Amino acid sequence: MPLPTDFSEFHTWVSGSCAAKIAEKKSEASCVPVHERFAIEPRFRLVPVGIRGDYSPTANNGFIWCHLGSPSKDKTITGFHIPGHAVKGYSDCCLVKVRPKDGEQIFVVDYAGLQRSDDNTPPIITLAQSLVPITGYRGNYELPVALFGRDLGLDEVEVLNS
Repeated sequence: MPLPTDFSEFHTWVSGSCAAKIAEKKSEASCVPVHERFAIEPRFRLVPVGIRGDYSPTANNGFIWCHLGSPSKDKTITGFHIPGHAVKGYSDCCLVKVRPKDGEQIFVVDYAGLQRSDDNTPPIITLAQSLVPITGYRGNYELPVALFGRDLGLDEVEVLNS
């Protein structure tokens, strides 16, 4: 699935140890077994398993949370925030530029949905209902967050600070 041309660059945070592993694997890419040639793998769920509601079951999957576009100039944790992506446990965060090869398993959600929920629909369900494939995203979300539902290859990432 081709990636829409409007979305060629994303950014995310990884721990310092993950950034070090990316650098190590990239330097020895030809020696890395094929099944280990990924840089970042999906982890955080959009909706926890067990929450019932009218939303796509894809929302229960693990994702890599990314900011669409470029970060602020300082590239620090205080100057760059990805809604819903907590980095409190990372004392040594590193910013990573993501340039996906294709649009496969990339989705967009409107994180502002958490504030727009009505009395009949829990906020997490409103958020999940905004989940669309990136190819179907029209740029109309107030607080868009890209969610990658697949491993990112070594050739799709670049650690910007370490």
